Order: sequence, then C-alpha cells, then structure tokens
Amino acid sequence: GLITHAGIMDALTGGNMLYSGSLNAIFFVTNASIAPYFQIGSISVAELTVSDNNGKTRYLSKKLIDHTLGKASYTMPSTYIGLFSADPGQDGALTDEVAGASYVRKALTASMADTSLANGLSSNETVVEFPLPSESWGTLTHFGILDAASSGNMLFTRALPVSQTVDAGGAVPSFPVGRIRLIED
Repeated sequence: GLITHAGIMDALTGGNMLYSGSLNAIFFVTNASIAPYFQIGSISVAELTVSDNNGKTRYLSKKLIDHTLGKASYTMPSTYIGLFSADPGQDGALTDEVAGASYVRKALTASMADTSLANGLSSNETVVEFPLPSESWGTLTHFGILDAASSGNMLFTRALPVSQTVDAGGAVPSFPVGRIRLIED
C-alpha cells in the first residue's frame, strides 16, 4: 500500500497519537515482510517548529518535545499571566514586562479549562483581572503565560488585540471569559 503520513505514538499498540505529519517521500510497500524504515537523521517534523501562529516559546517547545520522546521529563507547572510593553518573541524575553507599584502576574492555572481533545482548545473559564494600577504601567502590547509568579520561563506569548495604555487609577486590565485561547493543532 501507499504510505503518505507518519505519527509518533505513546505506545506500541493502541495508545495515543502525539504528533503526525505528511512524509516528504511517499513509500509504496509491495512486500509485507519488509517494513518501511527511516535512515538516521531523515525525519524532520515541520509541524513541531515554533511559529508566531501558536505563540509557543522555544523553551516550551523543547520541554514538550524532549518529554514526548522520553529524553527528559517535564513537570507540569503552575501558570501565571503577565503583561508586556513589547513583544517577548519566541525566546520569551522578560525585559519588557510591566514593572511598577501594584503590578503582579495573575495565577492562571485554575482559570483555564481542560484542553478539548476534539479541537485542541483551552480557554479561560473565569475573568482574569489584574489589580488597580497605582501608577502608570505604560502601553501594553503583549501578554505572556509563564511558569512562575516572578522570573521563571515564558511558555506562550501573544499580542493583545489592541494596545492598551494603563494609567494610575485607570481601567483595570482584564481578560473576559473565553478571551485567553490556547490552541494546539
């Protein structure tokens, strides 16, 4: 038969498909006693490349791939959401995170729904609201999902739909229900 796709599974039989993708070369198997094989270094899984479309940082991609392949375990972190005045990029730079009186990252783990197996989506089930700013936080352009209440590692980053200037005593930055959406497709 014709083989056009390959998958990485978590078991020899049954189990779950973790990643899948099309093959660059198509295999046509004519002899059932000869199994198709891949030469060392010939597997390149383009779907695992970090892209701006999903907002995943290189740090998280490495942790998930190494964990999936059994190279290193990855302990599930508690997550927090932080606000930024510039794009943290795929490296998850923390240099432009808001710093000022009354600013703190907000705990996020308990606010997020379990990821749907049907569509790969997780979104916030409760409003995520930051404290009233006691001084200017500047113009916010991005948010990040991080693995610690301070410092730590950025897991995801995305641009805010609209930049928002936050002044002392002004509007409280918040994310209404369903506005924080993570999709793994």
